[in-house]
Amino acid sequence: MIKKYLILIALAVVTIFGAATHTALAHSNVTQTNATPSATQSIWCGLWSGVNLDFSGRNCGNPAQPQTTQTTPTPVRQTPTPTPTTPNSTMPIYAALGDSVAAGLGLPAQANAEPGTTFCGRSSQSYVYQVAAATDMTLRHGACSGATVGDLFTKQGVNGPNITAQLDYAYAAGTPSLITITAGANDAHWDEFIRGCYASQCANGVTTSLANGYLVALQAKLYAAFTSIQIRSNGAPPPVIVTGYYNPLSTACTQYQSNITADEIAWLAAETAALSQTIKDVSSKYSFVTFVPVDFTGHDICSGSSWIQGLADKAPFHPTAAGQQAIARSVLSSIGK
Repeated sequence: MIKKYLILIALAVVTIFGAATHTALAHSNVTQTNATPSATQSIWCGLWSGVNLDFSGRNCGNPAQPQTTQTTPTPVRQTPTPTPTTPNSTMPIYAALGDSVAAGLGLPAQANAEPGTTFCGRSSQSYVYQVAAATDMTLRHGACSGATVGDLFTKQGVNGPNITAQLDYAYAAGTPSLITITAGANDAHWDEFIRGCYASQCANGVTTSLANGYLVALQAKLYAAFTSIQIRSNGAPPPVIVTGYYNPLSTACTQYQSNITADEIAWLAAETAALSQTIKDVSSKYSFVTFVPVDFTGHDICSGSSWIQGLADKAPFHPTAAGQQAIARSVLSSIGK
């Protein structure tokens, strides 16, 4: 218990530091641009940056309309995707939160449950639609590409923090009956490490220390998110299902991809396992939270039956439709469906 409060205090200090840092940054840039952020925007920028340990200032500019590139995906022979749930006020609410994995980035049939979030990369082939259909609940889909655990309770930064905090959106229609969360990979800079391993040597002490530092910060944000759910639910939180992450590579990749080594693949596997273990450890501290592992063994990006989008696909390292179905099966199994 003491450890948890110390972590939360540390998170608060970092958040306040971020707010102060970026408010000062906004004022220092007044003479360098014709359009400076408002005071409110600067404060929100600081909060987002503090929570997510990002003091680069790249999210402190004026909100710009995000640009998306639409491409025609290659047809995939998969099990038909369930029809998205039609909102019904008499049905219980299922809130689906998280990052690009939960959104279904890279898959066709884009879906945008929340107005003004066309850039979130949501697809009706995401596992969340399958969970909604199997549980017969009204879906409130708040997952968005690029989201961190911090974005569950702060506004998400996209050229300025301008997306509603996911938990605010989830609870806008009342306390949900079920919540699923897939988040943490962006906090751990998981995608950046994978791409870095392809670009240069990554399995070393520096990258390991950096990765471990991100995981310590992730713990604090997970405590804050789960505690927020507890408070928002007036002490009677709904079941919360939190997924882990799959290992996208295997030793088979060394046979097909000469720019990554067996040592780097082993390092990435260890860091992916550490990411999932961090999420599992914090989840275990809350009786209403269930951690669900996601295992793509035998279906990695270099296998003959991959559940992961390849390097030439729209969203490399993200699940295919088959991968989303596998995640849905794991989630539904955890709730007896």
